[in-house]
Amino acid sequence: MKAAVVQVKQLGTERHWPKLTEPQWPATEQDGWDMTGVALRVLNAKGAYRSPDENGLTFMVITSIRWANGREGGA
Repeated sequence: MKAAVVQVKQLGTERHWPKLTEPQWPATEQDGWDMTGVALRVLNAKGAYRSPDENGLTFMVITSIRWANGREGGA
């Protein structure tokens, strides 16, 4: 996962997008979705999920999907 975060941060550095490089900044939920969308594109991810936590919201990208039995693809 660390390598994935580095890829997203590198894009922020190249494009001068501080929201992708700064560890903290005041953000809205829309900012969270915007940054998640960038990460989805950079990482060629499968989807995203947002959940509430004690500090606000947590946004996650899903990079791999497998069936519970461990197989990828269809049944």
